[in-house]
Amino acid sequence: MIIQSDTPGVTVILHRLSTHGHHAYGHAAGPDFATACARAAMELERHDFVVQQYLLVHAGGTGKIVPSTMHVIERRSVFFALAEGHELFLERLRTKRTLPPTLPRLVFDGPVPGAWSQYADVWRVVFEPPSERFLSNDGRYFFW
Repeated sequence: MIIQSDTPGVTVILHRLSTHGHHAYGHAAGPDFATACARAAMELERHDFVVQQYLLVHAGGTGKIVPSTMHVIERRSVFFALAEGHELFLERLRTKRTLPPTLPRLVFDGPVPGAWSQYADVWRVVFEPPSERFLSNDGRYFFW
């Protein structure tokens, strides 16, 4: 899926059914389609691994989410990896856009100094979340 917006570059979401039976997603942006896809593929592999580990360790392989023990981002990740969450994801894909795209407000764009600075430069770009719901404890919000 390609996400259309007025932001520079290309953003993609990749999906596949994991060999472990859950859904795995990767989303990323880049200056062009190939770069965005390569980055999203790395994210998809990481998501697949993290969800599999969670289901094995924290859910005892049952596929049941234990909300009280999870950070909201982890809860969202696992929820959308399972059947109910994936159906909501597909439903959202079928929804037509109702508002015109807007450019997100840039909150921070700069270096992140730390102990690692002697080895590498870390740069962080942060945009304002698309809605207040992103900041909520809602585990059914597809954005992480």
